[in-house]
Order: sequence, then C-alpha cells, then structure tokens
Amino acid sequence: MATADSSRRGESEDMTPEDIAAMKVLNQAYREMTPVGAKPYPSNPKNYNFLARPIPASRACRVCKLPGHQSSDINHANACRDAIISLIDFWWGVKNAISQLYGKRGRFYHVLNASVATYDMRRDETPKVNAKSVEETIVDRLVKNYLKFVSHCMGIKPKMHVVLRKREIEEFEDLCHRLNDLLLDGYSRRRSPC
Repeated sequence: MATADSSRRGESEDMTPEDIAAMKVLNQAYREMTPVGAKPYPSNPKNYNFLARPIPASRACRVCKLPGHQSSDINHANACRDAIISLIDFWWGVKNAISQLYGKRGRFYHVLNASVATYDMRRDETPKVNAKSVEETIVDRLVKNYLKFVSHCMGIKPKMHVVLRKREIEEFEDLCHRLNDLLLDGYSRRRSPC
C-alpha cells in the first residue's frame, strides 16, 4: 500500500529539471512576497516585486505609487517606467513557473484548480492559510499577491498608458489575461495552459 510519503517521492521523482527550477522560482517568489522575505529596494530594478512590503503613501512615488524612487511628474517618470516594468517582469517569471508546473497535472495542478479567490485576499490582513501542503501554501500566497498586483495596476492604469509604451501595455494586458486564467478561473476547465 502506498503512503502519502511514497506518493510524494514518486511525484518528485517524476519532476524534470525544468519542474524543479519552476518550483524553486515559486519558492523564491513566495519568500519575496512577505515583508520579512522582501529584498531591499534596488536602485536599478530588474524582475523585482515592489509590492512585497506594505508602504505608507508618503514613501511611495506620487506618480506610480511604488516605493524606491520619486518621479517629479508623469512626463519625467523614467524611474516609474523601470519600476513598473520590473514588477511586470517579476509576474511574468511567476506565470512561466506556474505554467510549467500546471502542465504536469500533478498536485500543483489540482491545488491551483481547487483554489477560490476572494475579494479579501488582496489585503494583507487575511488569516493565515491552513495549508496541508507546500503547494497549497504557495498557491494561496500567489493568489493573494496577484490580486494585490492587479488592484495596484488598475489604480494607476491611466498613468501606465502615459509612462509605458504601447507594446509594454499590450504585454501587461496579456500577462493579466494569462494569470487571471491560471490563478482565478481554474484554467483547466476552459482551455489548455499558456
């Protein structure tokens, strides 16, 4: 008779190097999505989650509402553009890792499809998840932080249309569409993963 441990070992033995790399990306993203695990604000951001820590409005940029810089106005907002692109790139990396694991139709796939997002999840005050597995813990944190990301971006979307290029806006909208399908809709019930 197979035990839970042996089934876990069997599944982990079936993981390819790409699956292991994807799980490492999600584990790192999970750590960075907490105030304690967040990295210091970089001066030259690349693939950075600026929304990991709660920030007072007085410390956020007046234009893009992200920390780590201050732009004088929307016409002089290169730092905002860099920060927004860095945040979007962070979520593209998360999306790619989710897609890699989702395609295996293993535990991650089932946990992701069973996840139900709620409006309150976008706030940091939500109760801790009572997860039974690493996958449940990661999916809960991903969904909560994705909702925070979308909420933030919708609040600054008119400014994003000024600060970002048309191609960058299209990439952002594509990212949101794909992550909405993966994290919020139970992607497998509708079509194959991105």
